[in-house]
Amino acid sequence: MNKFIFRTSVLAAATLAAFTLSSCSDSNDDMIMDMGFQRSITFENVVTPKDFVESGSFQGTGTPPIILPGQTVSITFSAGKTQALMFATMYGASKDWFFASQQPGIKLFDANGNAITGDASSSVRLWDNGSKDDTTGQAESKPIMQVPNVNASQLMKLNLAYNDVSSEFTLTITNTSGGTANETPFSPGVWAVSNYNGSQLLNSAPFFTPNALSNPEITDIA
Repeated sequence: MNKFIFRTSVLAAATLAAFTLSSCSDSNDDMIMDMGFQRSITFENVVTPKDFVESGSFQGTGTPPIILPGQTVSITFSAGKTQALMFATMYGASKDWFFASQQPGIKLFDANGNAITGDASSSVRLWDNGSKDDTTGQAESKPIMQVPNVNASQLMKLNLAYNDVSSEFTLTITNTSGGTANETPFSPGVWAVSNYNGSQLLNSAPFFTPNALSNPEITDIA
């Protein structure tokens, strides 16, 4: 009787093992077959790129909110490699002059992709908007030209700092015109970071085009 029970148990165990091995084999075969029918999903970015990745304005802290000689103002922004910063603010002691960075803007990263920091004053220029006569203030319509014989970097100091943790730049603008022949306050201004599409900036002249007539927006600032 015991021998019969033992033989029956062994037979049952062998049958179960054979079934299990067969099931595993079938499952592996199914997996191999399924791998032969893999599918691909393609993702496409259909968003229309914008000219600017970020923009804003700046002003002094007084009333009116101008930036007097000796005063500073800072703007903080994010930017990717190859993008550029442009800003504009009025040369207050004029009919229609304004400060703006050189075209197409202030370079923010070097050729190795490292953030550029420190004195960036060499990037600033002083422009004549051409919308008013410099002496009488009468309206006129002339192309925007760089103001001759005035070194803008002696009137305005630009300093770039970069925060590695937040990946943000801070541009500090200081009015250094005090005591010069061109002492002037700065008006509230505007700034923008031009976008890059992989080969070029989407807008290399965001506020104005040198040697062309002004537009209403930059004329309001000037």
